[in-house]
Amino acid sequence: MEFQDLGLIDYEKALALQESLVEQRFKKEIKDQILFCSHNPVVTLGRSTQPEDISGWQGPVFEVRRGGRATYHGPNQLIIYPIISLDQKFKTLRPKDIMHFLTSFEKSVLDSLFEIGFENITLKEDVAFDSEGRKLLNRGLWCQGKKVAAFGIAVRRWVTYHGCAINLYKDPQAFQGIQPCGYKTSDVGSLEEIQKFEEHEVVRLLKTNIQKYLV
Repeated sequence: MEFQDLGLIDYEKALALQESLVEQRFKKEIKDQILFCSHNPVVTLGRSTQPEDISGWQGPVFEVRRGGRATYHGPNQLIIYPIISLDQKFKTLRPKDIMHFLTSFEKSVLDSLFEIGFENITLKEDVAFDSEGRKLLNRGLWCQGKKVAAFGIAVRRWVTYHGCAINLYKDPQAFQGIQPCGYKTSDVGSLEEIQKFEEHEVVRLLKTNIQKYLV
């Protein structure tokens, strides 16, 4: 497993990089990759996005293949993109088990935030159904009544991409003009608004726990 810190990168460039890495990983040209980055403000629309999810957003919008609904990405977030082949033998993961991968990924992020001091952080999963009766899962981490992290993955040729967005710092522009993951903008918060933390320590713990759960 290899980690890459991409810094602030436009969403379109990051998506193109993910797709390239997915192909390389499928061909076994590279090891599993974990990308850390942040984006200039953008809204992405997952496969479960509903018409009411976006109303007044004025910036760039991308329709993507990940699960989940509409969400915002911005420079005050930490984005994690795991490029991991599920078609291999693991120490902890079950091969070709997408839900086990997602649950383990969520656990790695939850444990990292818990260990840095966010002791009342919890995983919340809402279940809804669309107009055709399909089950929609809305997953995320919540702390003190605010959603602080969202998850949405995609899998191509048994290689994962897309991932998780953690709201590190308060961003006045964030989530304006959309219903993030079907919630009100007021339901979304940042870690900074709950307590102080060191970003480098969050990243260190994430690397440790990702290597614990996603191998």
